[in-house]
Amino acid sequence: MKIVRIFLCAAVLGATFFVDAPVRAQSDALWAAEEPDQAAAAPISYDPLNQPRLLEDMLERYREIARRGGWKKVPTDLVMGPGYSYDCMRIAALERRLVAEGYLEHQSAPPPPPPLPPGQRPVPPGKQPPPRPQVMGMAGPCRYGPELTAAVRAYQHDRKVLGFGQVGKLTMAQLNRPVGEIINVLEHDIARWRSVSLDRSGSFILVNIPYFELGVFENDREVLRMPVVVGQPTWQTPQFSDELEYIILNPDWGIPEKIAKQEYWPSGRRNPEWLRRQGIVASGESLRQKPGPNNPLGRIKFVMPNEYDVYLHDTPAKGAFNAAVRALSHGCVRLGRPMDLAHYLLGDQPQWNPRRLDAAIGTGETQHINLTHHMPVHIIYSTSRVNEQGRLELRPDVYGKNAAAERARPPSDESLEAWP
Repeated sequence: MKIVRIFLCAAVLGATFFVDAPVRAQSDALWAAEEPDQAAAAPISYDPLNQPRLLEDMLERYREIARRGGWKKVPTDLVMGPGYSYDCMRIAALERRLVAEGYLEHQSAPPPPPPLPPGQRPVPPGKQPPPRPQVMGMAGPCRYGPELTAAVRAYQHDRKVLGFGQVGKLTMAQLNRPVGEIINVLEHDIARWRSVSLDRSGSFILVNIPYFELGVFENDREVLRMPVVVGQPTWQTPQFSDELEYIILNPDWGIPEKIAKQEYWPSGRRNPEWLRRQGIVASGESLRQKPGPNNPLGRIKFVMPNEYDVYLHDTPAKGAFNAAVRALSHGCVRLGRPMDLAHYLLGDQPQWNPRRLDAAIGTGETQHINLTHHMPVHIIYSTSRVNEQGRLELRPDVYGKNAAAERARPPSDESLEAWP
């Protein structure tokens, strides 16, 4: 007998991107140097059908970077931002790092002087012109110009850091990730993408857990995208494929036993009126919540019968979609724009036009609508992808799956000790 895992979503507030912060404060003017660019923050489309191949090409590119020695770290002791001048060594280090991943084509700052050949001594001070004083930090001779700013902003977009072009703590942490770590991420994600069978000629829904995003794809083209909330690390949304079969308007909710014991019965026993106000009815130890404004499933639920009892649904807690990390639920997938998905799925049923759908929801009565065509749904876990600009995007390993896979990976031949 299969043990059914039960899930529910929850909500908290937050920020859309991971907001970069200064390592050391410099000037309020630095943070006002650039206003947010709404166009830069707009989502960039990608091709899920070709992700395995695109990621494999990207993997070879990063392996070549590793073969050439990787990249040097960017100094982290000073925040740098657009419109200011800094010591050329700092600007050169940042530019070299962005050149390595293709965000800049070339450096503008002068490179550091080459090391002296072995055995050669430096020229004595009296035999050469006196050195010009090195100005560390701000007020240096090399400017943080528009081209560098654009490159940093593109990098921040791909790493989901809201920095407006200045390099602070979070951007530095991303820049200084070892190339070997990115190679490992790509290897694990390629294996996950290979396990998903996407239909090139049909329609499907794709939920990417680390991206907190749902996309609808039709005949090799993305037609709808929205933010989602997925399971917490302790209540993970599973990876699986299934089909949406029907929609429930004004759903009620049979509260799973574990959640009822942990979260609902304690409050109800302290204040029996609390359950009533939430529209929750008790039957022995079982709890069921009626449709209504307090129901966590919201106005509409999309059902794909599966062993995990995971489904897509609306929510009354809209603030959670502003969070940077939207792993907040007990495992189900909450939709940022559920009615848009409903209108798309019911597009071949004229009797369920938007007006009638809204009217049916407005009655408050529970109603089932069978889909004329079942819609495939794929829930995947990929912390990387290649966008239509050909750039690599990376997201945090919210469930620690890459780290777990690395711990489970057998050592390479190079790391094995030789036996006598």
